[in-house]
Amino acid sequence: GLGLVLHRASHGITLLVDRVLFRKHHQAEERLRRVTAALPFASDERSIAEALVTQPMRNLDLASAALFYRKSPEGALNRVLAQGWSESHSTSLEADALLVRYLQAEHEPLKLDDAQLLPADVPEDAALPVLAIPIVNQHVLSAVLLYGAHVNHTLLDPDEVELLHALAKA
Repeated sequence: GLGLVLHRASHGITLLVDRVLFRKHHQAEERLRRVTAALPFASDERSIAEALVTQPMRNLDLASAALFYRKSPEGALNRVLAQGWSESHSTSLEADALLVRYLQAEHEPLKLDDAQLLPADVPEDAALPVLAIPIVNQHVLSAVLLYGAHVNHTLLDPDEVELLHALAKA
C-alpha cells in the first residue's frame, strides 16, 4: 500500500513540476499531442507533411526538420518538405544508404550520433540532423523524418523523441 501511495505522489509531483516550472515546454508537448490525434483525419499529403515538419519545429523550437518520401518500394526517398534546409542541401536519400537500410530493418527512431549515417550535404550547427524517424507502411519504409537539435543547440530529450515517434506513427 505504501508503494502505491508513493508512486501516486511521485506522479502528482512530476505533473506539478511539468505544469509549473516547465510550463512552456509542457504546453508545446500538449499541442503536439493534439496534432498527433488529428493527423489520421488529414485529407491531403501537404497537410500531413506540414504536421510532420512544421508543427514539431514550431512547438519544440527545433532548428531543422525534413521529410523524405519514397514513391516506389525500392526507389530513393525524395525531400518533400523541409525547414532549416536550403536548396543546396541533399534533396534525396538513396535506397541503398546505410541510414535507409537501418531504418527499414529496425522501424525505430535512430539518434544520428555517427557521421557515417548522415547523408551528404546536410545542414550544419543546430540544424544538423540528430534524429531519424522512419514512417513504415505494411513493413515497407515509405518515408523518413530527419530532425535537428533545438535552436539553442540542445539535443532532444527522450520524451520529445517518443512524442515525435508517436506523431510519425499517426
